[in-house]
Amino acid sequence: MNARTTAILALVSALAAAGAAAQTPQSTDPAAASPLVGAQAPIPPPPPGSAPAPRRTGYLAPGTAPDILRVLPPPPAEGDTRDDADLAVFRSTRRLEGTPRWTMAQRDNALGVPVLLQVFSCALDTVITAP
Repeated sequence: MNARTTAILALVSALAAAGAAAQTPQSTDPAAASPLVGAQAPIPPPPPGSAPAPRRTGYLAPGTAPDILRVLPPPPAEGDTRDDADLAVFRSTRRLEGTPRWTMAQRDNALGVPVLLQVFSCALDTVITAP
């Protein structure tokens, strides 16, 4: 497996885990969490009769996600040159409505872990499943 494939698998695994975290309560005990499933070797099943270890549901500790409002600047004000340029790009894309490119853009806008895994599965030429 080359470095690019390994990096993509790690990214997909982290994104899938982050998506699962939005749907699954997170454990606050980092010592009890198991590694993410992805580029590393599969985690063996627990011995018979033992309780399964809780699954880690993200790679950031609770409360450590960056504040997106501090990272991204606010949108440009109406009438600003950047606002005019953004509006011009938006208007130019309207001519694509009804074309195969428009359909592809709509498909690319689909959100959720299943869609993300399907897209990366295609790129990697292998099936990726949610952890």
